[in-house]
Amino acid sequence: MRGNFWTAWHGTTRRNGIPMPVRDRRLAAVLVACLLLASSAVLVRTSGAVEPVAVEPAATPLPEIPVWISVSKGGDLVETRSRQRRIQITGPAGTRQIDRVKTDSGRGDWSRTVSTNRGPRWLTVGERIALSDTPIATGPLPANRQDELARAAAVAWIESTGEFVTVENIRSGRAEVRLRRWSPLRPLEGVDRLLSGLNAVGGVALHPRDPWMLITHQVPKADLPSTQTDQGWVFTNAVSIVPLDFSKPVVTLSLDLRTESFANPGAVLFSPEGDRAYVAHLGADVVSVVSIPRLLSAAGPGNQTSPASVPESTGAYNRFDPRLVRKYVVGRIPVGAGPSALGLSDDGRLLAVAHRWGPLAMLADTTRLTVVESIGGEPISNAAARGERLFHSGRLSPGGQFSCASCHPGGDQDGLNWDLPGDGDPAFLNTKSLLSLDGTGPYGWRGTSAVLTDRIRGTLSHLFGYAVTDAEASDLDAYLHALSARPSSSSDAVSKGSPQSEKAREIEVGRKQFEALGCAKCHTGPNLTDGQTHALEANGEAGEFETPSLRNLSLTAPYWHDGRAATLAELFETVDPQGPHGSVSKLSAEDRTALVQFLNSR
Repeated sequence: MRGNFWTAWHGTTRRNGIPMPVRDRRLAAVLVACLLLASSAVLVRTSGAVEPVAVEPAATPLPEIPVWISVSKGGDLVETRSRQRRIQITGPAGTRQIDRVKTDSGRGDWSRTVSTNRGPRWLTVGERIALSDTPIATGPLPANRQDELARAAAVAWIESTGEFVTVENIRSGRAEVRLRRWSPLRPLEGVDRLLSGLNAVGGVALHPRDPWMLITHQVPKADLPSTQTDQGWVFTNAVSIVPLDFSKPVVTLSLDLRTESFANPGAVLFSPEGDRAYVAHLGADVVSVVSIPRLLSAAGPGNQTSPASVPESTGAYNRFDPRLVRKYVVGRIPVGAGPSALGLSDDGRLLAVAHRWGPLAMLADTTRLTVVESIGGEPISNAAARGERLFHSGRLSPGGQFSCASCHPGGDQDGLNWDLPGDGDPAFLNTKSLLSLDGTGPYGWRGTSAVLTDRIRGTLSHLFGYAVTDAEASDLDAYLHALSARPSSSSDAVSKGSPQSEKAREIEVGRKQFEALGCAKCHTGPNLTDGQTHALEANGEAGEFETPSLRNLSLTAPYWHDGRAATLAELFETVDPQGPHGSVSKLSAEDRTALVQFLNSR
């Protein structure tokens, strides 16, 4: 970041000619920009009307998530951290948390960071769109654009055109990522590209000189039986080269070696000249250093599959040759636990790494590719935080290729079917969300785990080949019970609107249909499940399955034990018209729509 985005003061030292911060200096606090799961945002300033609002401490506090870090010209660090609806600012006055911020207009919404041609900037969404203090668009942002920014795993702003690129994971059961380029000044226009076979987007960075961007993600191979995890074939940790005009195929290249993987690539940052990229691996505790000229050489044109041979519907191809990885990944920097944000000094000689666990931050020399300073940080202090660390650790899996978070990003689900039972007979079942688990046992589609720790032990033993200790299982259990799902869009809209609004009336009609059809016999109580297994049959297939909870149903598509229904409407009308849900197909179209609205509001 440039001078007006950081606060520097004297007291730096030099080591080998490199400006270094004093070891025990507190981090400088400036403009806060936080990646949050709400629908809109406002700008937070170091001066002006910013009013903190008290927030109740979490019953089981989890470490704040670093979302941005930078190195000032004097060698000082600037860092911001957030977790969902809380913002943590660490600065010379200590650490404080705020729930929301209010601008001069009194509106309290949310902000997030984006990558731009000049590095990270603050995106503000509300009555206008702005990056830092520069307005991009005035007037209200359409609701669909607010939702799009909230759903996006990563956002970039193209300064030369004033357009946004959003990268969104689509949990459709096909591991798809949507790249969308659009302008807030032309809200009805945009260019989309759908990429199949990718999931778990971690970060995005715009090349500082050329019109393309780099996104980090994983490539799952969910069609393989789980016995193949020992071979290291189930996940590939990768980067994709994406032309900004979407006119050329997207090229995906591996970051893994033949015998060693680096789980969950996340934050990504280009060097000032664009000749290097730095990729933080949340699940491997390393930063990969990528030579951009060599990466582009590996992508093509001499080594690539001919674009003419790529199906138009795909518009992408992979270059997964482990012999090439050693050519373009020129170094790995071991860092602290859970590297989540990256920043560079103006001259590119110092790389700052902010951690989710372990040290607060580390500084690395980009010439020697070694850590030269470790700064602050508190030890992980409670079971839930230790469990969160385990949940995101690739060391539990064969070769370090994936973590629990690979299939359950943020504790949610990836929408894919995996060979889950450890019986040697492939049985592909849809990933279940782990959010809001309290009171929803027994666990697993077959209801075979009476308590969550049993499910944890079984999954880690079968899928990971990892013998979890009792203490680790207890910590993971504590973390999962600390998670909660965000409200569904329908529920949020009703709670904010008039009780007599059209949507509220439609949901009330759906509630009556839910009761009249007897749905509550199985989906009962506050958790909307009876905790029992039932014999189900659909499309000629039968089996005993646990009654799934209907909590946050709108966020857990696709539906059915094997994800065969992309929508609830499809479930009722096509998948199960003769089964337990068959009576729904006999409803009028209006009543069926009302029932779906009601279910989506849970």
